[in-house]
Amino acid sequence: MSAKKWLRQWGLMFFICLSIVGIVNYVIDPQYIFKNYTIYRGQLDVRFSKVNYLKENNGIYNSYMMGSSRIGTTHPSSVEKYERNKKFYNFWIGGANLGDILVHLKYFIKEKYSIKTLYIQVGLQNMKSVSYDVRAHPEVLDNSLYIFYIKNLFSVFYDAVFLKLFPSENDINLIEMEINNGYFKFINRDLLIESNKGNYVHIEDSFKLNNKRSVHFTTKKDFGIILFELNKLCRKNNIKLITFVTPHNKVMMDSYVLEDYFEFLRVLSKYNSFYDFSGYNSVTTNNYNYYESSHYLPKVGELISARIFGDETIFIPKDFGFLVTNKNIEGYLDSKRSNISEYELKK
Repeated sequence: MSAKKWLRQWGLMFFICLSIVGIVNYVIDPQYIFKNYTIYRGQLDVRFSKVNYLKENNGIYNSYMMGSSRIGTTHPSSVEKYERNKKFYNFWIGGANLGDILVHLKYFIKEKYSIKTLYIQVGLQNMKSVSYDVRAHPEVLDNSLYIFYIKNLFSVFYDAVFLKLFPSENDINLIEMEINNGYFKFINRDLLIESNKGNYVHIEDSFKLNNKRSVHFTTKKDFGIILFELNKLCRKNNIKLITFVTPHNKVMMDSYVLEDYFEFLRVLSKYNSFYDFSGYNSVTTNNYNYYESSHYLPKVGELISARIFGDETIFIPKDFGFLVTNKNIEGYLDSKRSNISEYELKK
């Protein structure tokens, strides 16, 4: 066989394979990129789908909830009932840190979105990373939308295609997101919890992890810079900023070096007041408040908003949620040290 014929045959095979990949990605749309949906299930590109949806529907909303997937289980109505004449969209994105929040806020402002209130969840993952994710919607980063489509059209997504074609009823981490409000549900975990209310925490392996305090606050300088810019943008654009720190489950809390954690809270207090739900308290030490060691149940999101907005009609544990300012931070940290020492002695 001549070299030219060999090259033609391999070129034809490559073209056929590439065409098949493109057709599969477009028809099945495993990453939810090419078509409009109301319900998103399985593996999805949240950064793309939410920005794409808001490009056409941002006029419906005038306030936003932002943070990682941990705030994603909180329905916007949990906040809307306290903020009159506000229509919130839950703009959670997986693994989001303050860098992600800032870059999207800049985009929203540039596109002239109405933003009256910004309800931000600050997770302790910011102690080790505050850089925005380069997978953001291309227009957020001023990149080409066409290149993004081409890249996704001809990429191979084995797991996502399989999950879209054959959704597993046994996939414990299967999620479903309603695009018109942004929040998501753990479909199978909700069923498991409902059917095994007294037993599911014993089934979940993540609650059994024995973490060591190894995570340091390595982003202090950049964290401060982003906080400064975030507050500056909110003041300049007359945006009400509400900030709170994630109530991480006790298992996750066990991974943070305590003095670094205290310094993280101290730096945060220098730029704005915030509600702190982190640490070891009645909620975070009770595994029944969590799906697993990373995500809390929707009822916890309701407790958070009730504390922030002073709702006395809802029972909230006294040790869950404290308003922290640059004036009370040192006294607050002293009490937190005592609280953690008592917790560790009991443990």
